Amino acid sequence: MSTYNPNIPTGIVNLDQDYKSLQKNFQQLDTTYGVDHVKFSVNPAAPGLNGYHLNIHQIPQADPAAIAGISQLYAKTVSGDTQLFHRTGGGGISQLTGYRQNARGWQYLGGVLLQWGIVTISSINTDVALAFTTGGGMNFTSAIYTVQLQLIGKTPSTSSSNNSLFVVNTTVGLTGFTWRANAGAGDFTSFYWTAIGV
Repeated sequence: MSTYNPNIPTGIVNLDQDYKSLQKNFQQLDTTYGVDHVKFSVNPAAPGLNGYHLNIHQIPQADPAAIAGISQLYAKTVSGDTQLFHRTGGGGISQLTGYRQNARGWQYLGGVLLQWGIVTISSINTDVALAFTTGGGMNFTSAIYTVQLQLIGKTPSTSSSNNSLFVVNTTVGLTGFTWRANAGAGDFTSFYWTAIGV
């Protein structure tokens, strides 16, 4: 593999002597450029694609300083995994990637955080606090847009005209919410919950 030499051409010998070193430099530039792009030296199946991106490799870094009017995409390590972030020209930061997809999970969707879970109904007519998943970059930091609850019946035919499951008024916050199941909810075993916010 050739190595790039920044001192070529030397300026002290004729180009007919320096040309091999120039060729090595161009080979190295082509090799380096080809890490994330269609190399200049490749004749792709579709003409005109030389120089197009193949992949974008980003080295994790700290949050960059805001630059007025300039959008910045960058990678940062969060809880041992590399995630993609966006910083606006006004200084705002949004996490764009990251997920834990299981029964109690979370997913970033273009800067919006979606969390979900399932809860066993263990108490009737009592306020019960539920904490969102926190840590590792999946915290709600600014606002909760919605919290939704869905009862799960004991049998496929479970029904009750008196069932009631709800979020207790004014309890939704960035770290969780409080729920209550009323008497008719005794016909149900558990419920799904989802929360969307930033």
